[in-house]
Amino acid sequence: MKLKYPALLALVCAPMVHAEIFFSEYVEGSGNNKALEIYNPTSAVVDLSTYAINLFSNGASTASSSQTLSGTLEPGATFVVITSNSAAADELKAVANLTSSTINHNGDDAYTLTDGSTIVDAFGQVGNDPGSQWESDGVETQNQTLRRKSSVLTGDTDALNLFAPSAEWQEFAQDDFSGLGSHTVDGDVIEDIAPFVAASTPADGDQFVAVTSDIVVSFSETVNVTAWNDLNCSLSGNHGVSITGSGSTYTLNPDTDFVLDESCTLTIFAADVTDVDGTSQTMPEDVMITFTTGVFPLVINELLDDPANDLPGDANGDGTRDSSDDEFVELVNISGSDLDITGWSIADGASTRHVFPQGSVVPADCAIVVFGGGEPTGVFGGAVIQTATSGAIGLNNGGDTVTVSNGSASAVITYGSEGSDQSITRSPDITGEFVQHSSINGALYSAGTKTDGIPFDGCEIPDAAPFVVESSPADGAIEVAISSSISLTFSEAVAVSAWNALSCSVSGPVSFSVEQDENTFVLQPDTLLGVNEVCTLTVPAENVTDLDGSADPMVVDYMLSFTTVAELLSCDATFTLISVIQGAGDVSPMEGENLNVKAVVTAVTPALSGFFVQEESADFDADPLTSEGLFVFNPDSYAVPQLGDVVALKGGVSEFFNKTQLTLTEQPVVCGQGETSSSAVTLPLPVDHNYESVEGMLVEVAQDLVVTNTFGYGRFGQVELSSELRFIPTNLFTPGSAAAIAKAEVNARDVIIMDDANDTQNPLSLPFPTGGLSPQNTLRLNDTVANLIGVVDYRFSTFMINPSEPPIFINSNPRTNEPELLAGNLKVASLNVLNYFTSVGPVGSCFTVGGLECRGANSAVEFERQRDKMLAALIAINADIVGLMEIENNGSGESSAIQDVVNGLNASLGEGTYAVVDAGGPVGTDAIAVAFIYKPAVVSLEGAVAILNSDNSIADDNGPLFVDTKNRPALAQKFSLLENGEEIVVSVNHLKSKGSGCGAGDDDTTTGQGSCNLTRTRAAEALTAFLAEEFADLPTLIIGDLNSYAKEDPIAKIEDAGYTNLVNHFGGASAYSYSFAGEVGYLDHALANDKALSKVVDVTEWHINADEPIVFDYNVEFKDPTNVINYYSADAYRMSDHDPVVIALQLEAAAVIGDWDADGDVDIDDYRGLLRAIQRRQSVGMEFDLNEDGRITTLDARVLLTLCTRARCAA
Repeated sequence: MKLKYPALLALVCAPMVHAEIFFSEYVEGSGNNKALEIYNPTSAVVDLSTYAINLFSNGASTASSSQTLSGTLEPGATFVVITSNSAAADELKAVANLTSSTINHNGDDAYTLTDGSTIVDAFGQVGNDPGSQWESDGVETQNQTLRRKSSVLTGDTDALNLFAPSAEWQEFAQDDFSGLGSHTVDGDVIEDIAPFVAASTPADGDQFVAVTSDIVVSFSETVNVTAWNDLNCSLSGNHGVSITGSGSTYTLNPDTDFVLDESCTLTIFAADVTDVDGTSQTMPEDVMITFTTGVFPLVINELLDDPANDLPGDANGDGTRDSSDDEFVELVNISGSDLDITGWSIADGASTRHVFPQGSVVPADCAIVVFGGGEPTGVFGGAVIQTATSGAIGLNNGGDTVTVSNGSASAVITYGSEGSDQSITRSPDITGEFVQHSSINGALYSAGTKTDGIPFDGCEIPDAAPFVVESSPADGAIEVAISSSISLTFSEAVAVSAWNALSCSVSGPVSFSVEQDENTFVLQPDTLLGVNEVCTLTVPAENVTDLDGSADPMVVDYMLSFTTVAELLSCDATFTLISVIQGAGDVSPMEGENLNVKAVVTAVTPALSGFFVQEESADFDADPLTSEGLFVFNPDSYAVPQLGDVVALKGGVSEFFNKTQLTLTEQPVVCGQGETSSSAVTLPLPVDHNYESVEGMLVEVAQDLVVTNTFGYGRFGQVELSSELRFIPTNLFTPGSAAAIAKAEVNARDVIIMDDANDTQNPLSLPFPTGGLSPQNTLRLNDTVANLIGVVDYRFSTFMINPSEPPIFINSNPRTNEPELLAGNLKVASLNVLNYFTSVGPVGSCFTVGGLECRGANSAVEFERQRDKMLAALIAINADIVGLMEIENNGSGESSAIQDVVNGLNASLGEGTYAVVDAGGPVGTDAIAVAFIYKPAVVSLEGAVAILNSDNSIADDNGPLFVDTKNRPALAQKFSLLENGEEIVVSVNHLKSKGSGCGAGDDDTTTGQGSCNLTRTRAAEALTAFLAEEFADLPTLIIGDLNSYAKEDPIAKIEDAGYTNLVNHFGGASAYSYSFAGEVGYLDHALANDKALSKVVDVTEWHINADEPIVFDYNVEFKDPTNVINYYSADAYRMSDHDPVVIALQLEAAAVIGDWDADGDVDIDDYRGLLRAIQRRQSVGMEFDLNEDGRITTLDARVLLTLCTRARCAA
């Protein structure tokens, strides 16, 4: 008999299932009371050494910390892991089998339990941040103890699925530890049973399977499969398969593609599958997996990830623009029949965002639109309309992946930043490529309809009565200009049989002309309205009928009333001073009032839909706390005055995200030309300086400044400037010292933002430096900016200067084609290659060693761009030995990332130019590792590479000083210089980063050294001890990304061991290799012990990365599509975020005693030469006084014969 594998699964699932260990208790107690319990439900003793607990903090998709387990776990027994924090309750410590800093959850953090790379259980949902906790039916992951229900016999092996804690967990009081240390399940210990097929992709019964699909089969346990014999399809026939994988999961790659609309069956014969645990058992029955090929029936046709500002972005039609609610995904049913998609889902790159509820049926050839939220209002072309079940679609403005799935097949698109302020849509609909919606017809989106607004063929629009959806002016508006027209927009196309006259309280009946633009009617009064009068427009319901199907009239009359301006705007009107509007505080005291202003235009900013004005100098007040400048918002596109014009303005005062502004309600009136003065600004700013006092004013920086931050320039158009490079305090001074604190305070005052006066993200062009930014016209840190004059703006919670005239840019920090340093006979370099992964794929689709997510390039295009830039840098550095950081941890074999680096270099420089130092397989548990490459023609390897990890680290009462689940294992290699045999040891390192926390007592929260400072300091101590033990009395270099600035504890610990900081020794206080938040310092180090120090000729940090705008990197996201090409150059500049460190050494062989002819040995030629010189009474150095009698005689020549290095002193 053959079984479909779901049937087999049903037979063996209760209670006789093969089981793995799983999480049985979760403690989220008060303070530091955190614990996890693991239970062994099997009948076998489990070796825990292959298992690990992995913590995913705050919605992360990659583990922030991992803890490898050890020891064994008896059947029916538990293993308790608690936090390593000493403040944990004694009751926890009493039952703990292991303490670990990985146990550090706060209710919104997920865990996985892995056996090697296989997930055997999960708690929470990886890649999803629930806010503060997961909760269902009163069971919460915050402030509760949770115990696994006894009915749960196996773990949750899908870490990405939705997590409802009440499904498998019971809640107990917050600090209830009474259940820790024991657990029971229904049926007690589970017996060892025969293996079975636990899952497959595609699964049995799946439809719409792509013809190019592989088949992935997962068994219930590790098995040996002796043959895969039978894959038969109804149209394409029998297929052979090639097999990859091992253990419990195998991937079958068919020899040819399937064909569309055929049924295929994979038969797995029971006799071919045998488990490897305990008694060898085969599957009880043959298993058949049948699926049908086809095209996925839904097409992702349009998506909106970044709605335009204000009402133009109100895609869901509920009257409010919301950056989350107005996002949408539009799908079209191309199956040819009505499609029930109940239970299908939409996910972004982080998590599932929408699960289609019961009854979700999409008519054939119709669309369904899922909005982020709100109350979608409108017809939407008759499409099916839903809102995201998670509360948000969550699309990333700068790029994301959208996946629509039925659980087995899916439609996927990955987009970049091209959807700013509009949707991206297929053109033509359904079959075309994605383009910006406005490029088709100017519209920003077309949710539910084709791009031209016509419904999809299968959608039927319900016939409804028309109504007015928008008017201008709005009902109840005041201060309406007497020249205003009236605009009415209806819900659909209508015919208006007659219009009633406008009725005004002073002017009486006012007639008007009518112009129609689709559903909008513009009523232009035939005469000016009166001042300060109330006008009412009444549109009788019976006069308005729609034009679709049966003619439906409006349900009720429509009435609109408004009040005109109280006073006509003129140059002689009554005005309010800007200083009065601004006031002395952060908020205008005139907010909400409609006022007149008369001032000088100081800057015109069309991209901000407005301009800046400032009082004439004679009208300044004497209060230094009140600003004389103001931003004027011009949403109705009135004609804009010119710089220097004195203008009369009318508008409403408001605080727009805390910026005081005047919103125009009438056309400005030009009253001539005027003069105003600029205020001087000098950096660092005075301690008591407040930009609020000059908000909107014209300022002039009275000094030359230097560029100190371009990180946000490509995306936001902002450049930070300072009086000088701002160094990270702990790069110059002891952490926590008065000098470091003072430096931090000065740094905070020594910065100003120069902005491009454009809120568009990822703009097509950037104005700085002169001529516009490009790879050939870069803007680097420490470049000089002079003549900075502009207005002070406040946007995105930050003050900035919008230049009112072009600044002067001076290229005072030019690029160099290669590192500039003195030469020696050996060159060593260190380079962080910023996640160089040859395993490439979109976020959430690519995984590498240990099941960790791939990093670096997200596509083949990005990878080639990354590779070309990296190779250009390495070729220019031209080092003999290179230590690399952040390279994929996939070993040293032919398919490894490090071998790919060498292959690329050798393709350009010649075969054999570089080689890999083979460290064996993957080193450590992180996705990234350190590695060495070298030139075999210059140096040779002396012995195998030495690896420092937790196992061979020195230790104390708290365990190993070097923790390799946090720090990447260090490599140390002894090299020999071929020209003279001199040896040197180089150790490449990458210590724990400052970004993710390691817990109280480890994280430095007071002196600026960042998270995990103790972890790094202990690792530094372990490193020097390891090198001293492995390579005693040899010249040694420590290189790499130590994630510590020059004066921080880890560097001090290395210096205490006798090493010299070479970067400081040669570069002094001005050295840096990294820029963070506008401050510079160096995390990338070169340190030498005493024996190596004398051999170092020079050291430099080549500024190809830290100084360059990030927009020049290899990534394609956060760039206008045109600039993906324009901003890229296959050169070394911005190939990473860290600068390389390059060290020149001169390794000289020690003089050989008795070597007269200096040929490196002692032989008969040396004897004859010395004897001849003595006999001829030539001058001979006292180094040849070989018998040490103070004279040079023939006796010394006789002694030389005893020093011969060749047999019988032969030449």
